Amino acid sequence: MKDPAELAATVEEAFEIAATGRPGPVVIDIPKNVQIATAEMPEGAAQRRKRYTPRTVAAPEEIAEAMRVYFTDIHNIAEGAGAAPLAALMQERDRMKDRKVGVILSGGNVDMNWYRTVLGGGVPEV
Repeated sequence: MKDPAELAATVEEAFEIAATGRPGPVVIDIPKNVQIATAEMPEGAAQRRKRYTPRTVAAPEEIAEAMRVYFTDIHNIAEGAGAAPLAALMQERDRMKDRKVGVILSGGNVDMNWYRTVLGGGVPEV
């Protein structure tokens, strides 16, 4: 994707693919120029009515675990803020069982020493 005007359609397509039940994540690589651009919302664009809103706040240990899950399962580096939605979703495994849920991973800006600690099973000190 190179055109900001394609973003809404691309995200919609990603949700459709995820809803098919095909195994594995659906990944959208959004380049920096698209992330900072503005674009008109297309007329009649679908609005998702069933949105996942976490009912919980993740603890630092849970966020660190979500960072490890991203790395081991889909080989992506996530900073703490980027992994927080997955951490909250992991707390609600039972409630979300048998549902299709999308989680956006954004942010891979993590200090190397912090990340080493996380991958080693620890939680970095603030």
